[in-house]
Amino acid sequence: KTSVIAMGMLNFPKNIFQKNIHILLNKFLMLFVENLIFIGKKEYDMAQKIFYKQKNKIKFLPFGVDKEFWSSNNLEKNKSAPILFIGNDSNRDFDFIVKLAKETPEENFIIISDYFEENYFDQLNLKNVEFYKGSWNKKILTDELLKSMYQKAKLTIVPLKNSIQPSGQSVSLQSMSMNTPVIITKTDGFWDNNYFIDKKNIYFVDKNTILNWQNAISDLINDDNMYNSISSNARKIIEKEFNVQNFSKKLYELINVE
Repeated sequence: KTSVIAMGMLNFPKNIFQKNIHILLNKFLMLFVENLIFIGKKEYDMAQKIFYKQKNKIKFLPFGVDKEFWSSNNLEKNKSAPILFIGNDSNRDFDFIVKLAKETPEENFIIISDYFEENYFDQLNLKNVEFYKGSWNKKILTDELLKSMYQKAKLTIVPLKNSIQPSGQSVSLQSMSMNTPVIITKTDGFWDNNYFIDKKNIYFVDKNTILNWQNAISDLINDDNMYNSISSNARKIIEKEFNVQNFSKKLYELINVE
């Protein structure tokens, strides 16, 4: 038996002929798969429609993080604390994060990414950026370092290019688990629109413009009630639904390991 966890499978080419070939190949490959597992609800719903003849193979498992490790007792965030950006996948809007840091000099930023060269921000003379080159999956950075960064930051921001693929999921959930509120671009592929509610446990930005993001940052850090409410509710949703303990249990049941 073969189970596949799919991400980006439905990012079809724009060319209709190429798209149809892409779908045809995926339908053929699904003949040899017992379970096709999606961790984003939007991708799952689309797959159910596109591959309707094999919809019994298509499953949805909400992605989760380790709620025990990604936890914090420090709920007091200093308004002068930095804003955190972490990410390497192609759906991150890297050009935008540079512009945002450049045009928001009153805020300090921590940027952790393998996308930029080591001295990139020094060349731009951006004094408000603390940069760490590397990525977790290359074993350059440890979970302990990332945890300390979430602890240190007052916000985690996730500007994204629009895509059907769920992106920024692990970073957002880790930050939420650490009681550090998340501001994220609302994309077509956002992973779950049922549990994540704007200004209740997350903060959505509809479009990546400097003004939109500056307003969102200002709105959140200057409204103590909203900030504390989002922080608390974010942690609660991780504890209840989006944790690796739930994910592992459901995955084990799905693949029926013997």
